[in-house]
Amino acid sequence: DSNCLNMNDILGDLNQDETLNILDIIIMVDIVLGNLIPDEYMQLSGDVNQDTILDVIDIVGLVWMILES
Repeated sequence: DSNCLNMNDILGDLNQDETLNILDIIIMVDIVLGNLIPDEYMQLSGDVNQDTILDVIDIVGLVWMILES
């Protein structure tokens, strides 16, 4: 199914390096600001609150995920 992440994918790992870090936040900010058009993987992985919209709430959620890890 192309509308979900695989079990090996990490929610919030937009650059697919298997690590949540500042690089994922930078990509997310670029998407939210309209400077980067997300591919399907980025759209699914970046939607950390799973409301189907990439926005500032997902950025905050990603920051919390990184701080808690």
